[in-house]
Amino acid sequence: MRGGTWAAAIAFSIAACNGDGAKPAAAPLPAPTPSAPSSANAAMIEDCFLRMQMNYGTVPADCTGVIEPVKIPPVDLSDAGPLTPAPAHGEARGDVTRLKTTSEPATFKAERVVASLRPRFRQCYRKALDDKTQNGGGDVVIGVIVAANGEVSGAAPHGGSGIAKGAIDCMIHVLKNAQFDAPGGVATVLIEATFTP
Repeated sequence: MRGGTWAAAIAFSIAACNGDGAKPAAAPLPAPTPSAPSSANAAMIEDCFLRMQMNYGTVPADCTGVIEPVKIPPVDLSDAGPLTPAPAHGEARGDVTRLKTTSEPATFKAERVVASLRPRFRQCYRKALDDKTQNGGGDVVIGVIVAANGEVSGAAPHGGSGIAKGAIDCMIHVLKNAQFDAPGGVATVLIEATFTP
């Protein structure tokens, strides 16, 4: 199609969309200009809204009817369980300050799984502190036997000092429920953990 022909076809299509092409297009309507009362009303709404935010959702008395109060839906805390009290100032809470993993064979990578258990180990130590069975920090070494499918077939303490038996038993329970990557054969993992209050 020649340039003049397709240009004429486009012009004809535009004219057909506007009618028969003989009527001039209507002039666009001027944009409405906001009146002074509506802009003053908007400023008042904004002022009331800001003061309501500063007043924790309560509508100021002079803004009643201008804005609506914030309605906060009730929260059901019946199944939230007991609240854990914040530790008192200076109270020991305890943490795992060192966690080292050695595997045999060396190609078996257990570090990721052991690192993911760190918060559970911390809970075991903190529970012993809260029960007053743990006094101060210490070290523990735990040996773990991992079956070919990655499940833990055994775990037992292999040294360390200063950690309460209850905390160690708790850590062994956590380890026995862990799932490692399948080593393809029996693997052993030695976990050294240091705890400080």
